[in-house]
Amino acid sequence: QNRLINPNKPLLLLSQSNLLLVLRFIGSKKMGSQQAAVSFLTNLAKAAFGLGTAATVLSSSLYTVDGGERAVLFDRFRGVLDQTVGEGTHFLIPLLQKPHIFDIR
Repeated sequence: QNRLINPNKPLLLLSQSNLLLVLRFIGSKKMGSQQAAVSFLTNLAKAAFGLGTAATVLSSSLYTVDGGERAVLFDRFRGVLDQTVGEGTHFLIPLLQKPHIFDIR
């Protein structure tokens, strides 16, 4: 038997107003933790959106020319560029340049 807690004596004697204050305090702590969770999730969503946007831009700025192929770049401002592009992975400016890949075998 636990001798620290006497079932005949109440542990705390709170008046009704003090009990309401305690419940409001506990409720405000819960609201604070909810606000912190919402703030964290908002920041996480912003970071995920930024990373997704950066990954999309990076992905759209790369193109691959396979073996036995060559690419000619079309630039919206300069037209078809004179130099051909050989095998490998190359960069371009999205929305301004477009690769046209040809089989040279």
